[in-house]
Amino acid sequence: MGEKHVIDIVLASLKQILFEFPKKAVCITDKDWNAKESPEKWSRKELLGHLVDSSFNNLQRYIRVQHEDVPHVVYDQNEWVRAQHWQKLPITRILSLWEGINWQIAHVWEHFSKEKTNLLLDISKETKEIHTFAEMIKDYIDHLKHHIKQILP
Repeated sequence: MGEKHVIDIVLASLKQILFEFPKKAVCITDKDWNAKESPEKWSRKELLGHLVDSSFNNLQRYIRVQHEDVPHVVYDQNEWVRAQHWQKLPITRILSLWEGINWQIAHVWEHFSKEKTNLLLDISKETKEIHTFAEMIKDYIDHLKHHIKQILP
């Protein structure tokens, strides 16, 4: 049997997160979801909102890379968190959005051609920052795991 493909590896990680994280997230109190260490720091609720923002942007990348030459998709994470007012939403709605968009990402990854994981994406704000699809999906999982560690007590 051959070596596992990067898509299979990250897809398994994403599905594991999707099955485990929501069960743990519902055990966090509203007080803990809303608490902020300082006005400049994001609350757990805003961190999860940031993960929703990241999901929206990355889903767009994963779709557009299949039919555009080096799509350029970038966003300002702080501005998006501010503009979305995540702190004012019930956590159940944010969690539901996060789950829905991530199940869609899993669906796109499942159907992505393994021969095309070297397609390129541009995520640069000022200087060129080009990555392959394979690099981007690995980074997506690492980013997700990083913030989930911050969210879970």
